[in-house]
Amino acid sequence: MAGDDSEGFPTREWVSAMQALLLTKALLNETDAGASSVLIRWAASGDVASRCRLARSWGDESEDITDVRNSNVEPEFWHRFGAMERAHGSNWKAGDFTIRFWQREWANVTITGVEFDALGIRDSAPPLPEQLPSIAPPQSAPMTGFDGPRLQDRGRTSPEGALDVVEPPESRMPTRRVGRPSKDYWEEALVEIMRQIWMAELKPRRAADVRHAMAEWIVEQGYEEPKPTQLKERARLIFQVYEKSQE
Repeated sequence: MAGDDSEGFPTREWVSAMQALLLTKALLNETDAGASSVLIRWAASGDVASRCRLARSWGDESEDITDVRNSNVEPEFWHRFGAMERAHGSNWKAGDFTIRFWQREWANVTITGVEFDALGIRDSAPPLPEQLPSIAPPQSAPMTGFDGPRLQDRGRTSPEGALDVVEPPESRMPTRRVGRPSKDYWEEALVEIMRQIWMAELKPRRAADVRHAMAEWIVEQGYEEPKPTQLKERARLIFQVYEKSQE
């Protein structure tokens, strides 16, 4: 999952996991969940390099623990992590990430002190639209052979006789995330969360874990990000059923 740093790479601008998340969020005008999903996808494709202070791997049935220090994180780790993030969570502030997968036995890999290449993030983000130059309104040519005020100036002249020009309001682009309509995804989301719980991919300790997992799945499917109030009640009901099943 992690390789050594002896092969040589082009110049990198290493930043912490949290700084990388904030940079991605700012470049894409995304939410935390949306930015983390995009950054993981870039790392999984190899477009954004990453490294860690420690990579530790072990199996459930074996007592062997393998530690690799100061290593590059291979895209395969992020590919697996992207598919399992809801089941294992992450600590972006500390830069700690864990995956668990089946490979003749249940295997676990934890990486700590993760850093991402900020240059790769900037290169992967779509270019921002260039600001259009402002165009001044054309001025009316003076009329000759007429002593009174111009027709278009009538009732609008200043004490100096100049035309009062009203500047048009600045246009504002909406900042709300755009996605597919939300009319039909709730049933799919509920089924997906129950599947994750049934397959032991998601082991929630509280209703918030269910809420986060559901929100991430909805965004990953390309739907508009739901409002917290829409998620809270559904997540609470699912968690109540899960808690009763554990009794």
